[in-house]
Amino acid sequence: MKNPEPSLIDMFGDALKGVTRLGVNMEMNVSIERAVEIASSIAALDLESEQASLESAHGRILAEDLVSKVDDPRFDNSAMDGWAVIESDCKTLPVTLQIIDTVQAGDESDVKVVSNTACRIMTGAPIPSGADAIVMVEDSKVNEGLVEITGPP
Repeated sequence: MKNPEPSLIDMFGDALKGVTRLGVNMEMNVSIERAVEIASSIAALDLESEQASLESAHGRILAEDLVSKVDDPRFDNSAMDGWAVIESDCKTLPVTLQIIDTVQAGDESDVKVVSNTACRIMTGAPIPSGADAIVMVEDSKVNEGLVEITGPP
């Protein structure tokens, strides 16, 4: 079923030729000159904003920022598996820190990271109090209750 709303391609034709989303052929491997031409033609468009229902908004671009009234998640969480640390402990690398706990996504932890300690943390887990940085797990080596941090947070 075709969207009854005109697409940008319908409205601006050649200015957007090769610039697309699903359903329209894309130019592949364009030259730098062609890429600049495409970007310049899009930047030159004077598009007015309008209100649209959610159902007809597919393929459109927001004219202003959309800001949630609530934080989601409702806590600071880790974007990667690694070590929750105090950044100032990692100024000189490598550094060896004592492992004090592990926090997984969905856990609630009352552990507090203090100087010279680290808490193993999984993606999506809440960042423990006291920690102000995360070191990627790839930048660490574990040995008998200690973790050697080899890369920066």
